[in-house]
Amino acid sequence: MKSKVVGQIHDSAEGVSPPKEMQDVLSISQEIVEKELPKHWPWLNAPLETEVEVADVDTSWFRKKQWSLKDSRWGSK
Repeated sequence: MKSKVVGQIHDSAEGVSPPKEMQDVLSISQEIVEKELPKHWPWLNAPLETEVEVADVDTSWFRKKQWSLKDSRWGSK
């Protein structure tokens, strides 16, 4: 994959990804955060959720929009 994490602060991560990899990257990220981390750290007792915002290719992050992981499309959840 050519996707890369370019920044991470506390519980937020920023990355770049070719459009064709977007759904795979988001699905893997969701799986890690919501299922694998609680297995590894059983002391986490609050459910973990992922929220995703995405900007079109070659646009500012100011223009990012909510991404529905479930529906793989732009728009609100």
